[in-house]
Order: sequence, then structure tokens, then C-alpha cells
Amino acid sequence: MRVVGFRLAEQKRRVASSLLTAADSLQLREISWPRWGDYPETRARSAEALASARSQRRAGWINQLRLRVFGLQYNYWRWYFSKRKGDLAVTWNGLVSARRIFMLAARDAGVRTLFLERGPLPNTITADPVGVNFANGLPRTGAPYLAWLARHPEADGVWRPIAEQLQQRRSAPRRNASGRAPPPLEQPFVFLPLQKQGDTQLRFFGRSCTGVRETIEFVGSAARSLPAGWHIRLKQHPSDTSHFSDLLEACADLPLFFDNETDTFTQVRASRLVLTVNSSVGLEAMMLGARVGVMGEAFWAIPGAVAVAGSTAVLAQLLEDPEAIMPDLAVRNALLSFLVAEYYPSVLRNADGSLSISTADREKLARRISAGAVLRDDGSTP
Repeated sequence: MRVVGFRLAEQKRRVASSLLTAADSLQLREISWPRWGDYPETRARSAEALASARSQRRAGWINQLRLRVFGLQYNYWRWYFSKRKGDLAVTWNGLVSARRIFMLAARDAGVRTLFLERGPLPNTITADPVGVNFANGLPRTGAPYLAWLARHPEADGVWRPIAEQLQQRRSAPRRNASGRAPPPLEQPFVFLPLQKQGDTQLRFFGRSCTGVRETIEFVGSAARSLPAGWHIRLKQHPSDTSHFSDLLEACADLPLFFDNETDTFTQVRASRLVLTVNSSVGLEAMMLGARVGVMGEAFWAIPGAVAVAGSTAVLAQLLEDPEAIMPDLAVRNALLSFLVAEYYPSVLRNADGSLSISTADREKLARRISAGAVLRDDGSTP
């Protein structure tokens, strides 16, 4: 099988190569020549790419020009893949701009696709034929995961050793974003680990929380529902260098406090509820046995495993009694067992710096690519 990779920098190319079998070959390609003449889907696909672009322009003529550029890109890739039906299109993330066009054109041409992304668990990679994050190919209810675990009892609880090894990402020392010191950890609180400003998870799947400021506004509007003596503890994302000195000015009369100094998982363990838009910390918090509330769209936000709070009214109701959440531990266990044992391939770094995955994971991934699916409703896998 010939694998066509688009915009894979060195490290990402090495990850992609580690997933291939000896019979596969990875070719990196860029657009070499435009194809004039639109396909029926060209205009709609160009509009999708423009809407997903990281930078948006107000000037209409610039948007029209960008639409045409995306159209040319789509036309080329659609033509290219129409002559290579047996190829596999691979890129990183694939949700934004030119990468989105590349994958849409491949899919429209009937070519298999593989979306790659860094895995949320240590030393793992996301490798999904449908998409990444909330756009992936996994079910959104607990039944398929329970059925899968019934088929694979040997995988029961394989996530527990990972929970014992969780560590927060390294970050540069920073002071709390507001002048108010947070209350002691012993006081009851809700923990909200913030995501990075500009994160595509927020942009595409954040619902009302499309950025850091929007997240604070959304939570602040419901914070008055907290029981007396409770507070919400915020922590800035380790890699976000933005300055938010004024972030809590509009919430000066609310019990919202920054704590950028205390370890993330120390705060998870001490909290009575972990609240997130769709951060992987929510997934990790489930491993640590915490109650979890999700305000955005996350593929792992399975009803029963977490509390879904996508509107201000539902969030306010959740904050009235954060300890009232009673997670379905069977659904959580099945979901986490599936993710660790089946969904995320482990990527190991060799002594020479190369990357590799096990033969079993590689064969599993090959079947997943061939079927274009990951987990069926009856709990079976390709």
C-alpha cells in the first residue's frame, strides 16, 4: 500500500512511518500543479476549509481569493487521488485549512484516510480513519464499550496502572493570573483546568466555550449557584503563554480563583468536581476517580461516565450540588479499558531515536484502516 502524507514535519513523519508495515511505503507530497475545472463538491469543500482556517479575514475580496485557492487545492487532490484508489491519505489533525482540503478530497475520491494526533495518554498516538477528537469514529454511548469489554475480559482495568503514573506537563513558572490568593485545598471546590487559547478543540467543539475568555464567562454566569463556602479553582494550560491579568475582573464578586502553582493532579484529587470544556484532563480525572462535568463536545463524554453541561442552565444546576453526580463506574471502566487496550497505539522511542509500535498494534491499525471503522455498535472491532 502506498501511503501519501501531506505536511508531515520530521517528528510527525517519523510517527507516521512507525505505524506502517514493511510492505507499506510513505511518500510525502505537496501540490505540484493545479487542476482547472471544479468538481460538484469543490465550492462546499472550499467553504469548509475557509471556515476552519486559523486566521479569519474581514475583507470580502480576501475571503473570495482564499476560497479560490482552497478550490484549486481541492481540485488537484481530488484529481490526484481519483487515479490512485489504492492509496492511503495521511495527515496530522486534518481539521484545518489545507490539511482539511487534502483529507476531504481523498475521501470524496474514494481513498482511505488516516488522521493522526498526539494521544492524550502517555506515549500514545491517535490513529483514526474517520477523524480526531470529537470528529473521530468512536460511538457516543456506553453500550458498545460494555459489549466490547464483555468480548475482551482480559482487558478489564488495564488503565489502572496508567492512572498511578499521571504527571502534569512541564510548564514555565508563572504567578497566578489574579491578585487574589486561592483558598486552601481543604475547602470544597470545583477544579477547572483551562485549555490553550486558540486550541482547535475549543474552536470546533467548545460549544459556547470557543476560547479561554468565553470559558470563564460561561462558568462565571453559573458560579452563583455554588453552595455556600465553595469556590472554583482555575489553572492556566501549561503551554499557554497568554497573559490573563484582567480575566477575572468581571467576576470579582464571584468565588473564582487562579491557582497556577499547585500540581494539576493534586488539584484533581482534592476537588469535588473537575469541570472542563473537552480537555484530556477530564479523561485523566476519570482515571483518578473524580466526578467530571463536560461543557463542550468530547468523544469520551459518554452519558453516565460524565455529567454533560452544555448550557448555562444545566451547568448552574450541576453546580448547585456538585457532589450529587454518581458516575456509572461500569461504563467508565469499559470506556477506559477500550481506549488503553484497543484504541491508542503505544509509540516507543528506541535507543537510536527512532519510533516504533508493536506488531499487534500495527496489525490492528491495518484492519482499522481497511474497514474505515474502529468500534461497531455491537462491540466488535475490525
